[in-house]
Amino acid sequence: ATSVLLGAVWMLWTMLQAVRVVRDIRWLQRARRRCRALPAAIAARFSPTTTRLVAETGTRVVLCDAVRAAAVLGGGRPVIGLQRRLVHALSDSELNAVLVHELAHVLRRDALATVVQRAVHVLVGWHPGVWWVMGRMALEREMACDEAALAEAGGPKAYATCLTRIAGLAQRATLAPGLALGMLP
Repeated sequence: ATSVLLGAVWMLWTMLQAVRVVRDIRWLQRARRRCRALPAAIAARFSPTTTRLVAETGTRVVLCDAVRAAAVLGGGRPVIGLQRRLVHALSDSELNAVLVHELAHVLRRDALATVVQRAVHVLVGWHPGVWWVMGRMALEREMACDEAALAEAGGPKAYATCLTRIAGLAQRATLAPGLALGMLP
């Protein structure tokens, strides 16, 4: 009886998590469809490093009001969505630091890692050890991308100031789901 109950609980968990993944995929699809082209005046603010990384990765940078700040929107051809308010509120160096952070996610192929992580979560995510490992992996991904952005921002203090501004600007915007990567304070 206990094994039947555990099996039923596991099946329920798996179904609920699979529904969440499908919901997140639909959110990403809608967000990508609602993105708008980045105006040339904003692209002109890109640093040489940002311009080079965008070209090397084939990433499309767009305006997307569905994200709270900035995020890589799903897999396939990389798309980085930037919140319109964010773009206008940040200095050039802050904007480039945000973009370098997101481009680091693209270079590291973190979208694929996130999909694998979510698949594991669907199957065995009820285990506390898996929760801990998954949280640690997400933290390590963000820290690695923050390292890449530090130089573009002008150092740790400037980057911390940038993240603080982003957190203040992002408080009232839509929360991106677990499949979107990036700076979601």
